[in-house]
Amino acid sequence: MGGRLDSWLLIAASNSTDGERRVWALGVHHAVIPKPGFRSRERIDYERQRWFRRGRAWRAGGEARIARLKHRFGMARSRYRGERGMVRTVYWAAIANNLTAIASRVGRSGGRGQSVPAESPAREEFAARYRTFAPACS
Repeated sequence: MGGRLDSWLLIAASNSTDGERRVWALGVHHAVIPKPGFRSRERIDYERQRWFRRGRAWRAGGEARIARLKHRFGMARSRYRGERGMVRTVYWAAIANNLTAIASRVGRSGGRGQSVPAESPAREEFAARYRTFAPACS
């Protein structure tokens, strides 16, 4: 989205006109606060600006990422206690998410987005190179 951090604000709950005025009074230049219900023609035009749409999409993407971490990687409940424990939970969920993304990409492509057949020289080379690191199955 660009811009300085103090010039962007994304608020999910504050949909009131007063809340928007208070945000602008704080010096925020681009407050992305969609208005629910009836919207005037001016408000519709305001919400159709490129920066507003990008901000709304950015927030929706962030909410989707948080939901995925929460449900798939156990962030719904932290088994560690305190603030340090919560930080630990978030880090482990992020690491698990990244490892899952890496594994899905390694399993389906040859590294540059090209699909690699199951029986190919590239896969055989990869398997031969890393075979020594795999545990022996008996």
